[in-house]
Amino acid sequence: MASAGPPLSASSGDRSCTDPVVAWKVRAALIGAGALVDIPGWVSVNGNDEMIFDIQPNPNGGTGISSAGFGHPPCINDPTSWNDGGSTMHL
Repeated sequence: MASAGPPLSASSGDRSCTDPVVAWKVRAALIGAGALVDIPGWVSVNGNDEMIFDIQPNPNGGTGISSAGFGHPPCINDPTSWNDGGSTMHL
């Protein structure tokens, strides 16, 4: 991700949804400051690495189904549009 040096990560270690949101906000701030090369298109329909919340119950039981194929399971405290910094997509 970075133009030079080790990969950037930032994590809180408290919840599976918090770590990606924190990392998203740090990368966005660094990209905005010109300190990080932009992230190439990833798996979301918006061409970035936002978390995709699209898992629906499986009618046959078992694990839910992600229509995008990259869905993130719900978290105890799901990020919302007012605190996620643009890092999530709810389908």
